[in-house]
Amino acid sequence: MNRPARDEPPPERGRLPEYRRPTLPFERDVDPETRRGGMVTVGIEFGLVVGLFFLGGRALDARLGSAPWWTAGASLAGVAVGTWLLLRRVLAAQGRDGGDDDGARRP
Repeated sequence: MNRPARDEPPPERGRLPEYRRPTLPFERDVDPETRRGGMVTVGIEFGLVVGLFFLGGRALDARLGSAPWWTAGASLAGVAVGTWLLLRRVLAAQGRDGGDDDGARRP
């Protein structure tokens, strides 16, 4: 048997390739034009807000017997809140703050 002496280093087997950690999805630079999922959720959010306000108005009308006033008022309030949320998301997607700095663009 040909065993190396204990003082000798083990034979070289070649260099291992350099390890590169994979890039995680949240670390990638995403082009805003290809990020369509965020705008789809804005539409869903708008519909849910208006729908929830409408159902709340219907419940108040049923309880108070004042149909259709609470339904109409709550629906209009839902449209206002939904529009506010929509504008916040759109301005954030364009790189603007939600109005804290008078619409100035971020660097």
